[in-house]
Amino acid sequence: MLLLAGLVQRVMVSSITDVRASTDLTVDAPYTVISADELSRLKGNPRIDAGNTAGVMTLGRMTDVIGWVEPYGYTQLHLNADATTFTKEKIDPVKPKNFEVDTSNPTSPVGSDLWIAEVTSDGSERLEINSKVDSGDAILITGVDGEKLGSEITVAWGKDRYTPWAGPSLLLGGILTALGALLYIVFVDRDRRGLGPQRGNRGALLGIRSIFSRKKSVDPIYTGGQNDPVKRGKRSFNAVKTRRLALPALLVTGGLMLSGCSADYWVQLDRNKQQDIAVRQGQDTLSQSQIQKIIKQVAKVSQQADIDLDENALAERFNGSALEQRAANYKIRTQYPEYSVVPPYILDERLEYELVQSTKTWPRTMFITVASSNTPPGAEGEVNTAASPSLALLLTQENAHSNYMVKNIFALRGGIKMPAAAAAEEGTALLDPDISTVKLQPQQVAAEYSKILLEGAESAAATNFNLTDDALITSSGKSWIATEQSRAAEQAGKATYTVTIDQSETPPVAISTGAGGALVAATIYENRITEADSGSELPVGNVVAAISGMEGKKKRIVQRVSHQLLFFVPAQSADAQIQLLGSSSELIGASE
Repeated sequence: MLLLAGLVQRVMVSSITDVRASTDLTVDAPYTVISADELSRLKGNPRIDAGNTAGVMTLGRMTDVIGWVEPYGYTQLHLNADATTFTKEKIDPVKPKNFEVDTSNPTSPVGSDLWIAEVTSDGSERLEINSKVDSGDAILITGVDGEKLGSEITVAWGKDRYTPWAGPSLLLGGILTALGALLYIVFVDRDRRGLGPQRGNRGALLGIRSIFSRKKSVDPIYTGGQNDPVKRGKRSFNAVKTRRLALPALLVTGGLMLSGCSADYWVQLDRNKQQDIAVRQGQDTLSQSQIQKIIKQVAKVSQQADIDLDENALAERFNGSALEQRAANYKIRTQYPEYSVVPPYILDERLEYELVQSTKTWPRTMFITVASSNTPPGAEGEVNTAASPSLALLLTQENAHSNYMVKNIFALRGGIKMPAAAAAEEGTALLDPDISTVKLQPQQVAAEYSKILLEGAESAAATNFNLTDDALITSSGKSWIATEQSRAAEQAGKATYTVTIDQSETPPVAISTGAGGALVAATIYENRITEADSGSELPVGNVVAAISGMEGKKKRIVQRVSHQLLFFVPAQSADAQIQLLGSSSELIGASE
């Protein structure tokens, strides 16, 4: 009965047909949107199918889909009352406030960082998405290059095949069947033993083994008529029949037991809880798959640009100080290949520390740590990371039609422990530059650190900072002046060395760690000024000539060095100092 009950559950579930709804998109706007709210009106996982047609389907959060498509206008689908077709609502275009979009030529959404999933077809295969759509998500459908799809779409809701008691019923039924078969064998053996002579009977299951023994037939005429030939023949036939039926029965029982291994056959106490968590988590942050896709693209673009020394290629994924420094490095190495400063190659190997801003608007920011290599990845993907620093990337997405761009790169200091942080899935927030809940307002951190560079560790500003093993302090600003003066003392010509520091026009970025304190990213510019004494001139070095185009000798040379700085600023209540977590420096220009 238990086996029958389990089989009935599975048969009944398999007989349930999917629910389908369809609509024609050949005459509508180029972009069509179906929200998760509509798709969730019927139970089951929806499969959106446009058949063998050329087009694109993307899955993303509803706010992201609308943010991308609203400059063009779109058609939104609503499921009708009987769930057999869709009604269409035309949504007019909305002009973006903070960026420009050429709406005269609709474009393809392919390649945007907004999408959780993306499916394309050139018409040779089916264009469809068969994926769980969480609350707050939406599907965007369009043709090639933003044209009309030109086909009908069908949405099929696959019914849930969850039968929680089928597995236990089949398993328990199989166990009882096997137990019954075992008891049957034991009692048959017992019965067989009782029928034969007792002398010399030894061994287990002798009665059963006697069935398989091949004894010579004895003519009943010599047995005194005790053995009836008719009855003996019938008994032998029944034994053979029993043996033939036993094996298939055991095979069927084993098959039924193994069929209960699927998760759909068993009670899942946390089934609803897991689904709820999947819906709640990551609504306003990037998913792990999105982050990985972005980092892979960044690594791919930067590695090729680093090899080719191609600033234009790098600009596909870099801007701000990160682009400025690398572009300057490319320029120097192109003009002067012997230049020893080579930026580490960015790898797509993510490290553990990540902060992702939770927001429904733009711009958006995330902070990711990755591995690097001091040699370019080889043809086999072999890299050398032993002597290369861990890198921190600060990426920003300015609007719905731009991808995440690397704004800052920091080489993390060895031996520095990163501050505690919230999980990336939980998300974090950007802080105002003038927030006062941390040791120092984010907008003041770089300026105060600049004072230490200019005045040295004895500066009054140093009381706010932990300067232990800070290599930038010992190589820049006042320390650079001391080094150059010591070197020039042994030369015939004399010169005067001074340093000034400018703050970047781009405001600092402050990200809450979610666990007290903030990461502050800022850029400063150090102007290293060398002036020859009267009666002498300064030779233009190879590096300065490569970045500036200057030649010969000059009375005055100003080298402009960019410093990207990453600080941890503790909470106001914490018993800790501000610490430089990482930096990246590069000569970006020179002048007279």
